[in-house]
Amino acid sequence: MKQDYKDKMSTGNAEVLERDVMKRIGLLIRPVRVSDYGKIRDFLLETKSLYPGIGYWWDNRVCSSMASGKRIVYVVDVDGCIEGLFIGKRGVSAKICTLRLRKSIRGQGVGSDLLSVGISHLIDPNTNQLYVTVSGAAEDGSRHFFESEGFKLKAVEPNRYNKGVEEFVYVREVERIE
Repeated sequence: MKQDYKDKMSTGNAEVLERDVMKRIGLLIRPVRVSDYGKIRDFLLETKSLYPGIGYWWDNRVCSSMASGKRIVYVVDVDGCIEGLFIGKRGVSAKICTLRLRKSIRGQGVGSDLLSVGISHLIDPNTNQLYVTVSGAAEDGSRHFFESEGFKLKAVEPNRYNKGVEEFVYVREVERIE
């Protein structure tokens, strides 16, 4: 299945992947809508113990930078409920700021789907690498997930978001298909 994603992504056809995802598992991975903002804020606040100030970050950093295209946001929509979220920040070193799924949809390939769709819209001609940070307090599965998606551990930063908690920095080079 991962080869299918690579083939579709290499042709730049993210819309085909998005439709395939929706048909396969009965959910929709789609760009954020203004009407989602409150639901996303609530979804993010569920992780405030890992990331203090996440509500402020959403309100004052993410929302204000989506219109300019600096940040992109995709949601996993199941019957109007936000069940997953991808937030990315464009740049030469593009950051996956948030990739989170509710437990009810984990283990079905949705994380890989959401990551593929998000990355396909995040990278631009200047992007040469992607990075993500993972809290040491987060469940171990997230670290293994990023490694399985081609990310490599680059650094461990103590106290980045919470005193006494390590943050793991993972990096993946962007492959160019010529």
